Amino acid sequence: MQKSLSFIPVYFLIALFADAQPESSHYMFDKPGKWFYTSNLDTKVSDYVALGKNAATVAEWFHQNIPIMTNSKGLDLSAVLFSTWDDSYKKRKCNYAVRCELNFDFQLFLKSRR
Repeated sequence: MQKSLSFIPVYFLIALFADAQPESSHYMFDKPGKWFYTSNLDTKVSDYVALGKNAATVAEWFHQNIPIMTNSKGLDLSAVLFSTWDDSYKKRKCNYAVRCELNFDFQLFLKSRR
């Protein structure tokens, strides 16, 4: 009982001295950002070429129609197409498609800390 009661004041002291938000903002929200689209598909097989073109079209649609992506201030927006594969995936006949994922990365501009 004594040990658990002595833990409570230490817990509140840590919360008291923790510096959660020293400044109003560490980010540069007014700096204009850039749009990037990249892909790791490096093969010339027709299925992969078609996939890359379709994914670029989908990424561009998101870039043009989603408000946070259209007006990217304070961040760089990166769309990356990753193709995933392994040998065990090809063993079943029903697995005929090209697997991939399209990631949107929001890279915030951080003010320098001095």
